[in-house]
Amino acid sequence: VNPPPITPIRAAPRDEFSKGNEWRLYDYIPRHFIATLSEDVSYTEQRLAFDISGEEFAFTYHTIEERGYLFAMPWKSKELHLSELDWAVPDMSPGAQLDVAEVWVEAEQTAPPDFLTESELVALMDKHGIGTDA
Repeated sequence: VNPPPITPIRAAPRDEFSKGNEWRLYDYIPRHFIATLSEDVSYTEQRLAFDISGEEFAFTYHTIEERGYLFAMPWKSKELHLSELDWAVPDMSPGAQLDVAEVWVEAEQTAPPDFLTESELVALMDKHGIGTDA
């Protein structure tokens, strides 16, 4: 296995950086390096379908068996669209009758998009005819 082209060689405390983006880049490089040497992420997707008074609802969640590179780059779980639960799903079988114990509505706000990966950036530049081949 060849090491990545950018290899971290020394640790630097956060206060050595004058701007926040410098620290973010410095932090990203060793995390990416560690992630390239890590295992793949392994997970199982579960989907539950419910009929409540004639209305169809679906609930999808994931159980991660191996966190792999997510240990170094936890924000990548958003990219994978993983929904982990912090509670245990009760055992159910098809056709089981369940009582509705609670109903609520959650309101959320949008967040800025994640940073583009290098391959995403190059693909967008190619698509829009920006830049030159390097």
